[in-house]
Amino acid sequence: MNISRFVENEKRELELEFITPAFLGNANQDAELRPAPFKGMLRYWWRILYGAKYGDNIASQESKLFGSTEGASAVRLCVYQTEAIRINNEDSPFRKKGGNYQVSHAGGTFSLNILDYLAYGKYEYQREVKRNVYKNSHIEPGVKFKLRVECSKDYASEVFTSLYALVEFGGIGSRCRNGFGSLGLVSGKLDYAAELKKCAQTGKQKYSALSKESRLYQTAKSYPSWDKALAEVGLVYKDVRIGLEGSHLFNRRGLVSRPIVARGEYIPVEIRSGRRPKFVFLHVNKVSDGYVGRILTLPIYDGEEEETEAYNGVVNDFHAGLDRKLQNITDTVLGGKK
Repeated sequence: MNISRFVENEKRELELEFITPAFLGNANQDAELRPAPFKGMLRYWWRILYGAKYGDNIASQESKLFGSTEGASAVRLCVYQTEAIRINNEDSPFRKKGGNYQVSHAGGTFSLNILDYLAYGKYEYQREVKRNVYKNSHIEPGVKFKLRVECSKDYASEVFTSLYALVEFGGIGSRCRNGFGSLGLVSGKLDYAAELKKCAQTGKQKYSALSKESRLYQTAKSYPSWDKALAEVGLVYKDVRIGLEGSHLFNRRGLVSRPIVARGEYIPVEIRSGRRPKFVFLHVNKVSDGYVGRILTLPIYDGEEEETEAYNGVVNDFHAGLDRKLQNITDTVLGGKK
């Protein structure tokens, strides 16, 4: 018996905009607007916000909300195109954007684009043209669309707070942790800032989670275009990450994220082949006078005691580096102590 018509549901219909390019594709990796990635990222941000609340019961609660092989999802989501989806098929779309930085390797100095650094893995270097050539198309910034989310009122606060966090800090598609696929709210009601602050008051977790250890940083000024804002936080992230240890060393950087692959470098097996999700999220927000870049940190404490001590040091040094280069807006947005 279908009882869904007897359940009182709550809905939100939002008009959203891609603030940065989105590597959002179909099975062939061709750029396409699809609902499945949105539901997947909504589920992901729900775990970030509410994993600590449910503890060992998180899997059971997640299945109730988002479905499993044993039951349907309590969350329904639809994506509607409101205009033609503009697709970029250029082989090197960021060549004239973002700005370059200098890197030394094998006795020489080279100029690399910071947006290429953030989109690593989406392109191949082609010797015949002497530049990076992107393998997949992407959805252009400025594309608007509608997103409708519906769920039971029993779960509404958690679901829509998670949606708020996804829009405010996250993104959709490949390389969304590096700022690609950032979203902005054009119209619709999504005011869950107070609920978000409650989620940030939990302690250390063994997975990506918003907690007392999290920090939120923002560029000191706004920029006239998305690429300049993303380039600024991208350069800060690169400099702070590389500054954790000397050149050609990867142990501390391996605690930020794994695996690390670098041609011609010796990298310990556990770092070259291991897995550790990056605890840093880059994002671009559209504001009244342009664009600002943001960096959110979500430390993960899942190692042995010895590694946890080393990880604490890396997180503290990473935050100290961000403090020197960006505005710490943790109190304002997330609440709690910096």
